[in-house]
Amino acid sequence: MKNLFFLLPLLLMVQCHTDKTNKQDQAIDQDKFFVINYEKALQNKKTINLSDIASEVKYIPLQTDTQCLLGRGAEYHFTDQYIFIGNKDHVLVFDYAGKFIRKIGNHGKGPQEIDIITLISLDDINKTIAIQTLMSRKLLFFSYDGTFLESFQLKSDGYHYVIEKDKFLSYELCAGGREDFVFRLTNRNNDTISTVRNHFKWENKTGYYMMLLGDISAFYEYNAQLYFKGMYNDTVYTISKNEIKPAYYIDLGKYRLPDDARFENPASTEKFQKVKGDYFLANSTEARDQIFVTTVDFNDSIRRNIIHHLNSPEDIFLVKEYGEPSGCTNDWDGGPEFWPAGNVNDNTVYMPLSPLTLKDLTEEEGFKNNKALYPEKKKDFVEMVERLKEEDNAVILVVTLK
Repeated sequence: MKNLFFLLPLLLMVQCHTDKTNKQDQAIDQDKFFVINYEKALQNKKTINLSDIASEVKYIPLQTDTQCLLGRGAEYHFTDQYIFIGNKDHVLVFDYAGKFIRKIGNHGKGPQEIDIITLISLDDINKTIAIQTLMSRKLLFFSYDGTFLESFQLKSDGYHYVIEKDKFLSYELCAGGREDFVFRLTNRNNDTISTVRNHFKWENKTGYYMMLLGDISAFYEYNAQLYFKGMYNDTVYTISKNEIKPAYYIDLGKYRLPDDARFENPASTEKFQKVKGDYFLANSTEARDQIFVTTVDFNDSIRRNIIHHLNSPEDIFLVKEYGEPSGCTNDWDGGPEFWPAGNVNDNTVYMPLSPLTLKDLTEEEGFKNNKALYPEKKKDFVEMVERLKEEDNAVILVVTLK
């Protein structure tokens, strides 16, 4: 890649994937393609309480010491037993009590070392983690106990999500103007198995291009299927029988950024700067027959959250009492407003929180005067926050859905 510029950090949601091919094929055969109508959803404003969707709420304060300090941009991945956190050039492993278990990988440019983590994939069947490196363009495979297994040199550009040990899903940001594919299912020989074509190309005569990096792609697993989407392509895809297939479409309507205003193309950068507040990016995750759609404008200043119920035609735009966009109002314990950063499993979602955010919240008069649905849980929440230091690691809010 040549002369890249990075801005607008957005949410990267990468969830663990397991190889459950038979269940996956059965599930996709039963599903039908559907559309989430974003403009229509915005007309259905509702205030949703956390108690409306949650059967259990749990806070996990992650252990803090010199061996396991989290940096900015930490990325969270879950198995039934562990929480894996990508931490720039290594992975930290915690249990569900927040106890630090181990570190995986070391910084460096050697054969087994990590310069910068690009993407992480988990194989919970074989208890292995695959880490893609940025500069050396390798996939480094480790066991869950931190043992180095192998290094594989990638044969193509893009971000590579490991589907199986010998099968990868390659994703291109399509920022250079000439990329043929957005997604490509490949093997270790770089043979093409299935693709999603890139239909937006341009001739770049400058040698430079810009790139919105952060929302690389939303990967998540639900009902033994892997789902994924590109930054601009609002179709969410899955894989069945070695073929990439569309699963559903987030129709942004008039809020979709026009191709002639794409930021990466030097010819349209000026237009992008003028209109970027009018258009939105979309990400999604799924749990308990609900799709949580997160959208943010290209100024990163307006966020809108949509819940799509798979068993109901109703899509809900979440707002506060006076109509401002919001997440779920936390009537459970009076704690922070909730909106999932991703799913833990088919029934559970999560949101990481900084200790400083929690401390500021408990100092607000509105919090002190709020009546929680469970007063004893509010007391427990306050006591937890009082034990925190501002510089401590994050607290993970985990919500089990009804």
